[in-house]
Amino acid sequence: MNVFGRVAIGAALGALATLLLHPASRNRLYSGLFNWGPSLVTQQGPELLANIGRLPQPRSIDDASLWMEAGALRILARRTTTVKEWQSFIRTARAGSELEPDNAFWPQMEAVFSLARGDRPTGWTHWRAAARRTRWDDGQTRRLEKYAQKLQQAHGRASWVYIPAYDARTTNTSRVIEWFARDLVRATNLDRARDLELRHATVVNGRLMREGARSIRVGEVALAIVELSSYPPDLLSITSPRKLLIARSDLYHALLSQKWDVRAEEVDRAFRENDGWFGFPTGQEAETGARLVGFSVLVANSSGTISIAIALLGVALRLFGGLLNRHDLTAKPRVGSVALAAIVAAVPVWTLTASWLPTALLAASIISLLASPEHIRSRATVNAGYLHSFSLGVVGLGLVLALAVSVLLGTTPGYESLNSIPWITELLSNPQEAISVAVILLAIFVGMSPAFAWVHRFSTLQIVTRSADRLGRALVVVGVVLAIVSAPIALVTDRELGNRLAQLVNNEPVYYYVND
Repeated sequence: MNVFGRVAIGAALGALATLLLHPASRNRLYSGLFNWGPSLVTQQGPELLANIGRLPQPRSIDDASLWMEAGALRILARRTTTVKEWQSFIRTARAGSELEPDNAFWPQMEAVFSLARGDRPTGWTHWRAAARRTRWDDGQTRRLEKYAQKLQQAHGRASWVYIPAYDARTTNTSRVIEWFARDLVRATNLDRARDLELRHATVVNGRLMREGARSIRVGEVALAIVELSSYPPDLLSITSPRKLLIARSDLYHALLSQKWDVRAEEVDRAFRENDGWFGFPTGQEAETGARLVGFSVLVANSSGTISIAIALLGVALRLFGGLLNRHDLTAKPRVGSVALAAIVAAVPVWTLTASWLPTALLAASIISLLASPEHIRSRATVNAGYLHSFSLGVVGLGLVLALAVSVLLGTTPGYESLNSIPWITELLSNPQEAISVAVILLAIFVGMSPAFAWVHRFSTLQIVTRSADRLGRALVVVGVVLAIVSAPIALVTDRELGNRLAQLVNNEPVYYYVND
């Protein structure tokens, strides 16, 4: 090796050592190798309703928010609930209202649970009380931010934690509030003062929800509540813009007929503000945009771990080649040694993949090494030709891709972030599939040795050793170069796109209002 090669190797190793030791970059390089599968925070964290078998005694505003979500889920799932259980939900909503006397969410949920219990008049009373509040907050954002913080504490400071936090937000409570509003509209008209007061309260409650919504989907539910306040009792939806304008006008003039000019102007302003909401992307578009940003952050954060994994595979192949080099490569492989090697290789493959195909193929490829030529060349340097080099390149590229997918899906960041993307879960449901592909490629790598051995008159062990050394060296170089290049990119991407994800979790409508 000339002086320039030695200088390049020294510079690369120095850069890699710096990245591995620096606290800002080391988390992007090797922490993923020690975090596999689901996170305990996701499986056990009390911030997520799915982790709670029995609701805790509500001792904080966050506990009360969880109770509201649990009650909403019971309504949506039409689960049988006793009167005593509904009373517990109502008491919790009342306690939340005492802690946050300006938050319309709590009396709205009290109204919902009253209707679910069969007490519509009491529900209407709470609905009117909610319209006198000044803000709306369902408490989800506070819990989701705590969830993201716990993920960072458990797995290092990286912005991928906002992806599962974003996906954990639900519309359960807002949907049952809409359910209450629709029931109210079916039971009221525009020709009675009491009914008009309830219709006005519906507009106000919908406006409060829309202004306090921290996600586009919740905002869309709020839009629907504002609009349906003007619907006739026998019409649950209006798709014609002309009929919608007529319904709005009817409610406006009905309020004016009662000398409620201030309320009429309030309703008219709410309708006009509703129209302005259509400048935002739809809920589906917002989710797609957030997931694209999240996927970019995830790939950037995982690229360092993928690079180190590629380099480690290269080191393993070189060590394997070095171990074989200690033996007489020209000797014919022994049946007992090859069979033992096949069994030793098959056991971990079956443990990792639980699939017979890659296990059998790898074992068969090792056994095929017994088919070594009787008469071999005495040349010291093993050269199997250009086709062998090309075949190694194809196998190496496949190994790199399979390993990258395995790391991306199997490490905790990928496992927690990609399960919500439909095309990812349909294409690759788990990392075992990618590992199976990698093992099959390794089987091809070993299994093609007898063919090249017979063509070029070398022993199969000579071909395998040469292949392992060349492919291992290439993978080490590729892994080190990728690590050096990807770590700084990951830092910049994490900072820039990570801020977007944090804003989307905190307040999605405000993010689009400021950035669009």
